Amino acid sequence: MKKLLSYSTVFFLVFCLCSCGKGIVEQDESGSGNQATDEAYQKAQEIYRLTGCKVINAQTINTLNEVFIDSKGYKYLYGARNAGINKVFWFSKYDLKGDLIWENNIHPENENYSWAYLPKELSNGNIVVGCVVGEDDSPTSMAKTMFPTILSQDDGSAIFIKVLDRYLYSYINVYDNCFICGIDKEEIDLNPNATLWFSQISNNGNIIQSKREMELPYGNTIWKDETNFVSANNAIITKGNTADITKTWKFYPQLPYYNSYSSHLSFEEDNIIASYDLTTVDGVVKYTYKILYNTGRVIESNNPNDEDKFDYLDFGKEYLAPDNMTVTMNSIDIINNNQGTTYYKIDYTLKNNTKSDIIPEGSFEAYYNLFTKGDFQTGFFNDLFPGESRMRTYTFKTLSNAPFMFIQYKHEWNGSESEILKTSLKWKADSNE
Repeated sequence: MKKLLSYSTVFFLVFCLCSCGKGIVEQDESGSGNQATDEAYQKAQEIYRLTGCKVINAQTINTLNEVFIDSKGYKYLYGARNAGINKVFWFSKYDLKGDLIWENNIHPENENYSWAYLPKELSNGNIVVGCVVGEDDSPTSMAKTMFPTILSQDDGSAIFIKVLDRYLYSYINVYDNCFICGIDKEEIDLNPNATLWFSQISNNGNIIQSKREMELPYGNTIWKDETNFVSANNAIITKGNTADITKTWKFYPQLPYYNSYSSHLSFEEDNIIASYDLTTVDGVVKYTYKILYNTGRVIESNNPNDEDKFDYLDFGKEYLAPDNMTVTMNSIDIINNNQGTTYYKIDYTLKNNTKSDIIPEGSFEAYYNLFTKGDFQTGFFNDLFPGESRMRTYTFKTLSNAPFMFIQYKHEWNGSESEILKTSLKWKADSNE
């Protein structure tokens, strides 16, 4: 069985054993007469031809991956070297001329079968790479574990990060002050040693958290602290929390057609400033949003496409919902306890004015912005027969610095949230006028 981290899926360079003229090793073109020396020379020549790097002890290289190049143009060769009967982790750095700067050939537990895999450059210039330990030396060996390993850009000294026994990951996402190791579904399906797990690790090797579920940043990302972040791409702006997947909101900017774009994020007190520079047929257009950090509500925008287009209803009037329930929002009382919590008490009436339909009660939901739900009604919901009515109250609560924008009557228990929002009854949460 093939899987992502096996020897069989690592990219091997094919070493051609016929020399193509004089190369980087000072040796008579006719060879030394020693077969092992000649093969080592020719392997070094072929590696140089393919990578531009001058390796030492080429005959001990067992596995060689694709060349990794950092932001300064330095090249790295990595994989595994033979060390006696062992095949062990190997990572090396070369300057712009291809000369060796440093090499790391150390494994923390002296395992027989290990190799370097999946390097990424951190924001401080150091390299994080996986130190993979395999089951055996067969071409289809399954990875048993992978140590996230930080290598110093200066001398190659290593920090091996032991997240937990038999921890395995298949990708690394790098951010300003940390990186996140995760595992994808394909790896879990193919590798019996794999399990769902994520680890967030600081750039100096400290484990911030490890867990089975994690909200992952994407695109352009800024961090409020170790776990709270805001991400943006061309379709969505998201507040997330790597420690709590429930602490999130989403906003979908309605950008016009463009050829290319760039996005920028920054904090301004309790707000986020998100801007988009769009290259269009008419030139460069810039849209800027000021968004409440806690709720995702847009408080300033120069994009007319993002205006709130919902029709909010009046209090004390009857409205027919899509489920044929007649709904009256009598009032919304907003109470701040001056200790950080605000309560939204709704008083409403439901009526079944049909002649022959039984209508299940819908529920009410409180939204922070046009797209993000903040709280929802819980409790017992009954069927209303023709001619029946119910008067009820319910109280939502939120942090005082995260106010609700509107309350909707959710007329359908199942179905797409976005589709329900298009036709639901809604009342502004900050006014009883």
